Order: sequence, then structure tokens, then C-alpha cells
Amino acid sequence: MAPQASKNQENELGRIVNEVNVEVNRRNWVKGIASSASAMTCGQFLLLQSAEATFTTSKPEDGAVSPGDLANKLRAIPTFSLVDPDGVPFFVFGEDAKVTSYFFIDYDEAARILEVAKTSSDKAIKEAYDGLKNKVLAKTKQTKLTKEEENAIRQEVGSNPWVNAKITTVPLDTAVTLATKASSSKSGGIHFQVAASSQDIEDAMNLEGLEDMAEGKVPLFYFESFEKVSPSSLKPKVPPSTLDGLVTPLYFTKSQLIQEYQSMYPDKPVPQLKTTELFATLTQMVKPISLKNNKETKKQKEDKEDLQSIVFIPPLSSARKAEECQANSPSYKIGQSIIVL
Repeated sequence: MAPQASKNQENELGRIVNEVNVEVNRRNWVKGIASSASAMTCGQFLLLQSAEATFTTSKPEDGAVSPGDLANKLRAIPTFSLVDPDGVPFFVFGEDAKVTSYFFIDYDEAARILEVAKTSSDKAIKEAYDGLKNKVLAKTKQTKLTKEEENAIRQEVGSNPWVNAKITTVPLDTAVTLATKASSSKSGGIHFQVAASSQDIEDAMNLEGLEDMAEGKVPLFYFESFEKVSPSSLKPKVPPSTLDGLVTPLYFTKSQLIQEYQSMYPDKPVPQLKTTELFATLTQMVKPISLKNNKETKKQKEDKEDLQSIVFIPPLSSARKAEECQANSPSYKIGQSIIVL
């Protein structure tokens, strides 16, 4: 299933760049950075309970892939999120009035967004400082601020909330669960979103001839001729998913898929690329199978085996970066937040 377009909307990662900018004309803009380090709200507690139960409440026979097996497939894939030194996640207050925490598929994209956030906030702080300074000097007819005026302006402007931010890792099963449940339950106004890299989004849009992609869509890349391969031949290696031990790989990164194919079939031309979407694929994998007389048709059995054979291939650097995050960064804390306007 190809990703669907949304009108009048930039891709989600482009929006994040704009959202981290601070309103420099507001005198008390720093008050927009609200640390909610208190106890978990009722809505957040229900969200966490719901997240923990997502992959365990359905009956295994409901869909092609049992909730437990699907969770195992996703748990091996790390995502990356921005947190403070204590593990409290950053939430961005977007133009759509949603407060969202992002789980990036690609570590490099998380690092890029963090650098953009730091630079953007530094610029906003400088502009706010210069604006207040000029107003004070114009009013007092002075050429230089007094120490008291300097301190007052510094306090008014505040500091960069991103300067000590860390990148931590969260397994994809948790990220998917939070993203799904937050959009369909009483989550206390908080939202979670799995985010592909800007390059992957651009690649998917080019392949599908789209000018835009709906917010929250995560593209996957594959070749129709690259199905049911030995898991030991893939990088990174994945466990067998079916009785015959073969798998159907879906990649988050187009270039990685092409490199993998060329390494396995150096004498063959690269076939036509196809795209699908993560959440649409997950829905198909757990969608209940309608049986006739309690028996599967031949096609249902074939479709079921195809869905069971699917494995998701993370970016090559993900495992190494996840280990680094686990060693050097705090764990992601649900129930606390740092909200940036």
C-alpha cells in the first residue's frame, strides 16, 4: 500500500524544524518551556497501560501474525528520541496544537533535528536579547546596559532548552504502540509519532509521484522479486519468520535495499522499486482473517504465509547507535515532559 498524500502540509520533519523556533517577540517566551515533572496524569497512566497491553490482548488466531510475534519483530528495531539528561522527553507544540514526542527511525535524523533545534533556539535567544536590549537603551538614553539591566534581560530571555539534550533509544514496538494508542485514546493531550528521515520520505514521494506525504506515515521499500530470501544473507541478520526459514524483507531506507540487492545479485539489474507504509503493513499483519466454515482458503493461506514472512530491516547503523545510547544516555521516561512552543 503506497503512502497517502495530504494537502497543504510539509513533510513532518520539515515541520519540526519550524516548530522548534521560539516566538522572539514574546517577552516571556521562556515560560513556554514547561517541565511537567510531576506524577503521571490519569490519561498518561491509561495510555501506558494500554501500550503495555496492545500486543497481548488479541487472540493469536485473529490475524496472520499474532500480537506477540509482531511485537518481537518490532522490538528488535531501535528508534531514537530527544530527551533531557534525566530522560524526560521533549514534546513539540505544533501548528496543529498537538503536543508531540517523536521517535526517529534513523539516528542521524534525530541528531540532525537536535542540531537544528539548538541552532534555532540560539538564534531566537540572541534576537530576543538584542530586541530587549535595544528597547532598554532607547528608553533610558544610555549606550550601555547596567549590570542589573543585563541580568534582568538574561533572566527574561532564558536559556536554550536543547543545550543539554540527549538522544536515547526506544524499541519500535513501544514507539508504535504509543503512537497508535495516543491517537485513539484519552492520552491527556499528548501525542507520539514515529518519524522517518527526510531523505526516506523524499525517496518515497518521488517513487509514488507525490508532492506531499501525510503526517505520521513511515515509508518502507521493497522489490517484488526480492521475496523469501535466506535471513542469514541479510545485513543486519534477522531470524527466520516462517516454517521454511525464508523471509520477505522490507527496508526503511531505499539506498540500503539497493545495496543489499546488488551484493546478493551482482550480475542482475536492479528491479523496479516498490513502496508500502509501516502502519498499513502492521494493520494487514494483525487484521482478523474471515474463515469460511472455520477453514482457510488456499489464497488466505498463501497471504497469511506472505505476511508471516515479513521482516523489517533497520538502518545499518541502528544497532550500534542503540548500544551507544544505552551506554551514554538515560532511559525514556513516560509520564514526564518538556514542552517547547
